[in-house]
Amino acid sequence: MTFTPASALANSTSYTATVSGAVNATGQAMTAPRTWSFTTAAVGECPCSVFSPSDVPATLSDNDSAAVELGMKFRSSVAATVTGIRFYKGAENTGTHTGHLWTSAGTLLASVTFTGETASGWQQANLSTPVNISANTTYVVSYHAPNGRYSATSNFFTTAANSPPLQGLASGTDGPNGIYVYGAPAFPDSSFRDANYWVDVVVTTAPPAAPVVTATAPAAGATGVAVSTAPWATFDQAVTPASIGFTLKTAAGASVTGTTAYDAATDRVTFTPAAALANNTTYTATVSGATNSSGQAMEAPRTWSFTTTATGACPCSVFSASAVPATITENDPRAVELGMKFRSSVAGSVTGIRFYKGSQNTGAHTGHLWSSTGTLLATVTFTGETASGWQQATLSAPVSISANTTYVVSYFAPAGRYSATANFFNTAANSPPLQGLASGTDGPNGIYRYGTTSGFPTSSYRGTNYWVDVVFTTAP
Repeated sequence: MTFTPASALANSTSYTATVSGAVNATGQAMTAPRTWSFTTAAVGECPCSVFSPSDVPATLSDNDSAAVELGMKFRSSVAATVTGIRFYKGAENTGTHTGHLWTSAGTLLASVTFTGETASGWQQANLSTPVNISANTTYVVSYHAPNGRYSATSNFFTTAANSPPLQGLASGTDGPNGIYVYGAPAFPDSSFRDANYWVDVVVTTAPPAAPVVTATAPAAGATGVAVSTAPWATFDQAVTPASIGFTLKTAAGASVTGTTAYDAATDRVTFTPAAALANNTTYTATVSGATNSSGQAMEAPRTWSFTTTATGACPCSVFSASAVPATITENDPRAVELGMKFRSSVAGSVTGIRFYKGSQNTGAHTGHLWSSTGTLLATVTFTGETASGWQQATLSAPVSISANTTYVVSYFAPAGRYSATANFFNTAANSPPLQGLASGTDGPNGIYRYGTTSGFPTSSYRGTNYWVDVVFTTAP
């Protein structure tokens, strides 16, 4: 009787085996269990591979000339770092070969082109950036043979290829082994007769370096930073997104709410505040806790500070006098109320309402200021309009608004034909201290309401900017 572990045993570990309860054909059982112990070898000397330099395939050049990606599933019993890829080459295996390292699900972790190859024998290429791998986790190493004629040994992976701490998996441990896919370089997932195609990794078991932040923005000590900034930090290696801690606080210790996103392509984490930052305020950003694929965490948090710009000159608006819509006149003749959600990072007063007008946007226009829940705060009728361009009307009494609070400004176009720019509010429109909110910050932005009379707009379509704005002052 043989007991086959599901994966390689741990190195330098004592195990106790026990056989008990066996009965013969007449029903007589063992009188006592049989127990014995053994200790596994220490971790193999690394850098190391599954196959030794003296290993030679049964078939040096298969009689198959089709382009093919050839691979092997493997594991390491300890966390390790893949530094290179190797494969055995027969003299007829010609062309440019590329090596690939994948997760078991087919995510490409690394790629390398083989150069300076010999006519035959083992070929090796070192990765430009080593890849950390986790213990007892399946990975796939493969290489692309553009002209086929690869080396092979059939029925090889009916048993595992053990070279502690590495193991080429036996077929059935984690699906078939000895895998391939015909065509251009791609993740191999087919198998035939458990063949070994003699592709291998080079690993080291030296602990990989802990993640380090190599760049930050805004720069440490920066001043005059836009209140719309989204601080970021870049790591020197891939990290686990869920492990990253990113905080942004004022000098008084108040935390800024926001969202954190990690870009695996650049190893960059970005913190996006839920609202514009306050003007003339010092903030401290801290990145902490990030771990790599081997579970190693940053040795210490990375902290830096910056100061936002002073309040912009006011009276001011979200859009400048030179801003022009993408569509001056929409082909929509229906009466409609068109609006924008906005905030100010400081308290102040709305003194007027403005909107951009195309020449076909006719009739008497009225402007409105609302709370975010639809309470009408002010209304004004536009007079002395020009044929087109920005129109502005001053409120009879300025309306005080609170800092970092959502309001809605809108105007009524009785004959439609309004100006618009689709997808504008996919991002915020920042003009400190004012901000036209990005859709999603406080519901959708770019809002409207059809009807023959004015009313609070709540509908939205594609984050469209309908080019209505406020005139704001920070004077008491």
